[in-house]
Amino acid sequence: MDQEQISRLLRKALIECFSESELRTLCFDLGVDYDGLPGTGKTDRARELVGHFWRRGHLMSLLQMVESLRPDTRWSKQFRGVLRDATQQTLEIPHEDVLRAMGKTGPLGISNSALLAMSQRISLLTRLVYVSVGISFLAFLAVLAALVLG
Repeated sequence: MDQEQISRLLRKALIECFSESELRTLCFDLGVDYDGLPGTGKTDRARELVGHFWRRGHLMSLLQMVESLRPDTRWSKQFRGVLRDATQQTLEIPHEDVLRAMGKTGPLGISNSALLAMSQRISLLTRLVYVSVGISFLAFLAVLAALVLG
């Protein structure tokens, strides 16, 4: 199921399964200003909420939240299938590919290419620290042995 299909499914589920008050509460829980969403009614706001999450690349988070709040609706089986497929796909993708696919910026506005480069450097530095500590420990043992035996 692609992003457009997921967004249509979510929009319909939000309209069908949530009252306007519940949709307002969902927005509050998700940190979205309900009154700041374009539109005037529940239908418009549900559409804009889905769009809000789609544009930020967090459509699956919204789907997971809706599924957890409404686990026994006619949409639940489809939601669980989409979440299962997404989880399986995520398990099969190396983390470097995920970082590359995330878009222009990552956490704190750092570009994902810079984040990937930092991750690789940290990995290299970690290995160097382990080697340095190992060598230092061996040197310490050599000095200690020389003092004891000498």
